Amino acid sequence: MNCGGCIATGGKPFHGSCNLADCAISRGRKFCGECEDFACELLKSYSNDPEHGDTPPGARIENCSKVKAALVKVAREGVDPMGVCGNDCDDCPYTQWCGGCRSQYPHCSFGTLYEDKRCPNVTCAGGRGVYACKDCPEREACERGFFGRDK
Repeated sequence: MNCGGCIATGGKPFHGSCNLADCAISRGRKFCGECEDFACELLKSYSNDPEHGDTPPGARIENCSKVKAALVKVAREGVDPMGVCGNDCDDCPYTQWCGGCRSQYPHCSFGTLYEDKRCPNVTCAGGRGVYACKDCPEREACERGFFGRDK
């Protein structure tokens, strides 16, 4: 791989400006693996470029996946796996990308459906001061996020 990576270089590689780093920084991400659009066409084109791409092709995509998996593993340690919505994060098919909504690294796939990228159930429960939706006195009539029709 010809690139030191966004994390190691702080998004400032030896050769100057980098469209990938600029994209990650503009989205508030430390590296491409944190992005909801991972692995996008821009990343694939850089990673697989015959002249300046990775050796082997796709190596930076694989590296981003490994870094993300390590961050998620650390974030999930000692965290209650019950999501605010009541689902068990251990049963979620997206746990490889999310530390869980109670962790320091929450990236709920459901939250990506919303403009602010935050699960509305997490936002609502936090605002109401309840541990989970099941504890909310208005739960039966709830139409927010996972329980509702505002999707």
